[in-house]
Amino acid sequence: MTVDGIVNDVALQFLCEPTVHVMHTAKRPTLVRLRVILAHLQRGERVTAGMMAAELNVSLRTVARDFDYLMNRLGVPLKYDFRKKSYVLTGDIPPILIDPTEAYDER
Repeated sequence: MTVDGIVNDVALQFLCEPTVHVMHTAKRPTLVRLRVILAHLQRGERVTAGMMAAELNVSLRTVARDFDYLMNRLGVPLKYDFRKKSYVLTGDIPPILIDPTEAYDER
């Protein structure tokens, strides 16, 4: 059997196998996801990991990592409110995370 024949056989096996559901975080890059989460929080909307995972088409675990990154690495004053069963902002967002057009409006 030639190399082309082997490649064709492998490709056919791969294409004929049932599709496995895989989460694609690349559909929404990390910075886009963080900005979407922050926008919801800034508007005072109810924000849960499940809601964000559904909207962003990523896993709950990915959203949990995003919340962790916002709180622990970027210093966003964010906490989980057990009464509201959602995340809430507890202060101002650090200036580096504000949209540049918003920063100019404050001056």
